[in-house]
Amino acid sequence: MHGRGHDCTLAHKPLLQSFGSLTRFACSILLLALTPYTLYAGFQLYRAVFPWTGTNYGLLSYAAARLTACLLLVYALWRLRQAAVSLCRENAPDV
Repeated sequence: MHGRGHDCTLAHKPLLQSFGSLTRFACSILLLALTPYTLYAGFQLYRAVFPWTGTNYGLLSYAAARLTACLLLVYALWRLRQAAVSLCRENAPDV
């Protein structure tokens, strides 16, 4: 009876490790997919800041908001990926 709780704890290690691996993989794919869009958002902000004719403040604010959102999403995905890596390391099987 005493060993039951211990077995239950050991059963969660592979589950958490596979969840960490899956999360790390998904974040890596999303970061790669988000890179071109972030670069495009930066280019659109550049075009809004340096227009050939008068400044359209609506386009400028939209481009700045889009680039800011992309950068925040990249940061959040990167931190989530780091958390997934540490989850994998903490729950690695003891050899």
